[in-house]
Amino acid sequence: MSAYKTISPLVLASSSSVRERMLRDLGIAFTVIQPTFDEEGAKASIESLSPSERASFLAKGKADSVSRIHASWLVIGADQVCECDGQILDKPMTEEKAFDQLKFLSGKTHHQHSAIALYQNNECLWDIVETASLTMRNLTDDEIYAYIQLDKPLTSCGTYHFEEHGKHLFSHIEGRDDVVMGLPVLPMLNELHTRSLFRQAAA
Repeated sequence: MSAYKTISPLVLASSSSVRERMLRDLGIAFTVIQPTFDEEGAKASIESLSPSERASFLAKGKADSVSRIHASWLVIGADQVCECDGQILDKPMTEEKAFDQLKFLSGKTHHQHSAIALYQNNECLWDIVETASLTMRNLTDDEIYAYIQLDKPLTSCGTYHFEEHGKHLFSHIEGRDDVVMGLPVLPMLNELHTRSLFRQAAA
């Protein structure tokens, strides 16, 4: 049984199993609904935005698409944008592109911009973007190939599963793990408590 329940039903507007697991680990009662927001279609229209602005726009789009269906519910939307040397790195989707992206990131510092938006009644109540900076070790081709076979990070922003074996790729990290994994839970929890949106807590 979840220890924390919100006044209105809480929804995670996401298809990410990682974000779902992170939220469940917090002991919060919620439902997962996949957003209908056309994320890929929207990316072409936001190329002029900064990485942080892109992440915020996409998180709001996801939350808004679910809030339009369940207006009275509290809806959390989240998104993450990976940037290195001015380039945005999308999900690789193929092993060939995964290798190319990890080769590009090898020995460099890149940035994960993670956004959350909280919606209710088709309105954004609150949103935030937090950034983590990660420095990757100088990886050999063999290390890259081996890692891709190990975690198969073809649908991950940055081409690694930080929550699994991805930590082995890095020499230095500035920022919290939850930001790296795409759901800054600490500011989200603080906002929910500040707004008195929890109706029940564990004794």
